[in-house]
Amino acid sequence: MSTDRNVSSNTFGPNTQIHQGDIFNYSSNASRKAYFVVPFPPNEDIVPRPEIVTKLDELLSPSKEGRYCNAALWGLSGSGKTQIALNYAYRRSHEDPQCDIFWVHADNEANFVQDYQAVARTLDLNPLLNGEELFLEVRKCIESQRKWLLILDNADDVTRFGIGATDHTKSLLKFIPGGPGGTVLWTSCDKQILALVGPRRGIQIPHMSIEEAEKLLSVARDEDIRDDEIQDARLLLQELQWLP
Repeated sequence: MSTDRNVSSNTFGPNTQIHQGDIFNYSSNASRKAYFVVPFPPNEDIVPRPEIVTKLDELLSPSKEGRYCNAALWGLSGSGKTQIALNYAYRRSHEDPQCDIFWVHADNEANFVQDYQAVARTLDLNPLLNGEELFLEVRKCIESQRKWLLILDNADDVTRFGIGATDHTKSLLKFIPGGPGGTVLWTSCDKQILALVGPRRGIQIPHMSIEEAEKLLSVARDEDIRDDEIQDARLLLQELQWLP
């Protein structure tokens, strides 16, 4: 693993708790160094949600023909969409070491721009490129890769990608790559994201089950919930609406 540490505090947006961090470039194949541009390390404490993971794997399973595929995780803010997407990115990298993986924050245009610029640097594109020319070149370069995954996280304002927008000339959708060998995974709070992927390619992320929430609480405090704590623990989790 190599770590690019010259990341400024606003490379991934103003919220440093979520966006600030190194870009982790992993390669598990010596003959072909795959790009892995993800701003977060793996979450080793993630609580398994097997039904969601199985459904996501079914939707994004690479075909022998190398067809393009996409999917969207949607649901309430804080329901765990980003962590599920992050887990998928690391699992995909491990299972398919030659797949190039990119992560872009889609919560606002500034972060989208900054992350596309970061991808452009990773791809060693012409540093003189800017604006739409740069975004289109990033799209073209990603599409030229044999296998790739792009995760667009927190695309909550779907009008930014042309859904329900009156001025489609400003849509960022034209900069999103597609084509054979490609995979795009969206996360969003807005169910209308299904207009981009199709109604059958969306996975609603609900609040956790009681068992999942209790497991997460145990992990967070690094101690199992005792029998005499169960009632208080469940009251707390209920107040938190069973959200991670």
